Amino acid sequence: MIAWNGRNLNNPMTGVQRYTSEIVSRLPRDQLLGIAPSDAWSSGLRGHMWEQISLPSQLGGRLLWSPANTGPLATEKQVLSVMDMSPLDNPERLSSNFAAWYGFLLPKLLRRVRAVLTISEFSRDRILHHIPEIADRIRVTPLAADPRFKRADAARVDMVRRKFGIPTPHYLIGLGSLEPRKNLPRLIEAWRIAQQQLPDDISLVIAGGAGKSIVFGNHDVGELPRKTILTGRVDDDDLPALYSGAIASIYVSLYEGFGLPPLESMSCGTPVIASNAGAIPEVVGDSAIQVDPLDPESIADGVIRMIGDTAMHQNLCELALKRATLFNWDETARLTWAGMQEASWS
Repeated sequence: MIAWNGRNLNNPMTGVQRYTSEIVSRLPRDQLLGIAPSDAWSSGLRGHMWEQISLPSQLGGRLLWSPANTGPLATEKQVLSVMDMSPLDNPERLSSNFAAWYGFLLPKLLRRVRAVLTISEFSRDRILHHIPEIADRIRVTPLAADPRFKRADAARVDMVRRKFGIPTPHYLIGLGSLEPRKNLPRLIEAWRIAQQQLPDDISLVIAGGAGKSIVFGNHDVGELPRKTILTGRVDDDDLPALYSGAIASIYVSLYEGFGLPPLESMSCGTPVIASNAGAIPEVVGDSAIQVDPLDPESIADGVIRMIGDTAMHQNLCELALKRATLFNWDETARLTWAGMQEASWS
């Protein structure tokens, strides 16, 4: 029997929660024991206290899988999943308290646990940059898009478009919480530049919540240019239609351990204008226009090319669908279970 750390599942659905849910749903239920705190002890200081003090006492000698970048330091018999190394690579983009805690905890955990699972070669390289001595304990287990991400029919696309007040069927979609690494100020500046060479009926739709201020601090995307729509957080049931109706999606994050939104977009047959930073090139391959996320002119050029070159756009739609089939949650779960089994024998 393997226990898994369910602390993160009481939080809103983001990449790490989706990862945890997808893996747990595919592992042998009769060989798993989920251990989670009550809602009152799932986040903030109380969440850390529960994880560091209470969780180890409930394991009964079982191997623990901690799927969300954090786990109890007292537990050596543990498999740790690490999405990225942003607390060590880019602490300035996080709140000082968050960066300090994870900057302290993560290196110690990585050195202590039996095995480390991470979601891209990029993240593996960043882990080894900081802690090279654990190379033989790391497995790469790439993510995948949920099966719901597929081409939506025209009626569903039209209904969702109207729900979010998108005035015409001609729009680009950018998805990501309003946090510094998602790079929204440069995306907005790029949109301001690109609009000068685009038809007037095209909108930019930015979908995503504000992110936790305790993690990312306070930030402001600045004044919005015309034809820019902020939807706020979008329900999972609406996302496939939003992607399907878009000319393209734009994802110009400065740093990602994987990058699910581009893969979700490609699974809907919608091509991507993607950052050439972090793990994103691993995800999109040659099925996207890659741009420099630090250069609004580069992003704007990608937008103009995507909209202006019909043949290229159609080719990228086809390549996107093919690329998306390379990523599969069943295979991710198989690799994850193999890593746990190996750790339980060591």
